[in-house]
Parts: sequence; C-alpha cells; structure tokens
Amino acid sequence: MYTAHVGSPDLSFAYTPGDLYRMAESYGTLGRASYIHDRFTFDLIWPLIYTFFLAVTTTWLLLKLPGINPKWLILNQLPVFGMLADYTENITASIMMARYPQLSPGVDYLAPIFSLAKWLLIYSSFAVVILIFIIVVWRTVSPGKTT
Repeated sequence: MYTAHVGSPDLSFAYTPGDLYRMAESYGTLGRASYIHDRFTFDLIWPLIYTFFLAVTTTWLLLKLPGINPKWLILNQLPVFGMLADYTENITASIMMARYPQLSPGVDYLAPIFSLAKWLLIYSSFAVVILIFIIVVWRTVSPGKTT
C-alpha cells in the first residue's frame, strides 16, 4: 500500500503543503497513480454513502421531534457540504499528485483546507445525529413529554 508509512491526505485531519509533497515523493510514480485511481473509483462512492446515511438519519430524527420548526431541517445539508469538501479535496490532491514533481502553487494550499473542512463537516454531522438522537430518546422516556 502506497500510504503505509506516510499516511494519506484523505485520512489526515490537518497537514501542510510540505506534508503533501512529502507524501507524493514517498508514494513514487506508481503510488501516485494508484492514489489518483482510488480517488476516482471507490472514493466517488464512499462520500455518497456517508452523506446519504447522515442526511437521511438527521431528517428522520428531526421529524421524530413533535413541533419541530421546519427550519431545523437545514441541518440535513451539513453532510452534503462535507461530501462536496471531500470531492474537492480529492480533486485538488489528485491534481497535485499528477503534477508532482512539479509544484502546484495554490492547489497545494487548497487541498489541506478542503481536508480540514471535510472532517469538520463530517464530525459535525455525526455530532448533530447523536445530539438529536439523545433529544428524541429523552423526550420519549421523559415522564412530562408532550406529543
């Protein structure tokens, strides 16, 4: 596996452009080609899966809350923005990997920003699901619940 010793931008919460270039160097030509291939095969499907799960779960749980203001349903869009950041991260990191050893000014700074945004949005989406689940359970078991 090309990422065994240096990690991958996709799995890193935060990294610098320098880290990205070190990853590209350590992957070698075949590793960089594999990285790009992976981003445009299975990594096209995975964001769809987690986005579908998080958006549907958020919506379903919100609809379990009686009297919920429909404006709260906007929370189901949080994972969609995570997915968009994920795809943009994949594109920017792939451009940088494809161009290596040439430098990719700008793109090398955007990839870490999109990685960080992806993880913050995905973690936030899971936090929203957990929080709403706790509220739904609390209201279900609470003796003074209103339905």
